[in-house]
Amino acid sequence: MINRAEIKQRSKAALSAGYWMLVITVFIAMVLGAGIPAVKIFTKFSASDFAHFPSLESLKRLTKVFDSGSLVNTLLIIFVTNVVSVGLAHLCMKAYRGETVDIADLFAWFREGRYLRAVAAMALYELFVVLGFMCFVIPGIVVLLGLSQIPYIIAEDDTVEPMDAVKRSWEMMKGHKGELLVFFLSFFGWMMLSALTFGVLHVLYVGPYMSVSFAGWHIELSGGDPVYMGA
Repeated sequence: MINRAEIKQRSKAALSAGYWMLVITVFIAMVLGAGIPAVKIFTKFSASDFAHFPSLESLKRLTKVFDSGSLVNTLLIIFVTNVVSVGLAHLCMKAYRGETVDIADLFAWFREGRYLRAVAAMALYELFVVLGFMCFVIPGIVVLLGLSQIPYIIAEDDTVEPMDAVKRSWEMMKGHKGELLVFFLSFFGWMMLSALTFGVLHVLYVGPYMSVSFAGWHIELSGGDPVYMGA
């Protein structure tokens, strides 16, 4: 079992070592909407859409995601936000390992040879998550947890093919989905405090702390410090 306390302790140390750079870069990622892009698409649907899937009406509702306003937002998520998500994973894993990070790490996957793989892998991630939620909430959560390691896998290996990243994440998370859910819930108190401060605490501490912690969780899950495939 992954030691949550050790991951959090090491993440706090990483945050202390590079506090302002992590705050700035995670804030930029948050502004660009990095971290939970699939949820943005999911929230465009009502409960009735999922209850009656795959009815004709639910499929019609699905197409409404791609109206004029939503189309621009969707394209930004696919071609910008998702790639920044991979960059954020890359940056936070470096921080967890004690390496120096900078803003350029956030945009490292916009380079030729990496960009399209990141776009495709993250698009598959969102597609499968949305389809999972369309079946029902519980299957959606299972898929979300099972594919949650895709950004980190892409960030570690810039040669991995998109579908291989999907398969790797699913295999990696077998028997660990519950652990990751518990790990996420362990930050509930911090999230409540962030809400009470209208997000200020999230920007200045909780966001960077959680981002590095989840990167650390991936590193520990994969067996320690895998070979870094950095920029």
